[in-house]
Amino acid sequence: MSAELKLAQLPEASSPPRSNGEFVFDAPWHARAFGLAAVLVEQGLFDWDTFRDALIAEIARTGQNGPDEYYACWLQALVSTLTASGAVDESVLSRRAAEFAAHARDEVF
Repeated sequence: MSAELKLAQLPEASSPPRSNGEFVFDAPWHARAFGLAAVLVEQGLFDWDTFRDALIAEIARTGQNGPDEYYACWLQALVSTLTASGAVDESVLSRRAAEFAAHARDEVF
């Protein structure tokens, strides 16, 4: 089953925002986060059901409210799924995130 079909099976509280049945992205990074997870599932890097469970758990943990919070949960679920599967080493991910954040601060100031 494709990732898109499985998205339609998510409980309403954890389903991506939609308008007239189409996914709604309020910011470009929302669409990129969505697409990244869909492609990784399609490539077989992890199982959709595992990701879905991580997303539902993250939403329940944070009590997300609104698109930015929803996609922040989406990204955290993606990180959790990738690290739990061993596809990504958590220490490498943390180091790279810190490097990226430092670079972003340097660009702003």
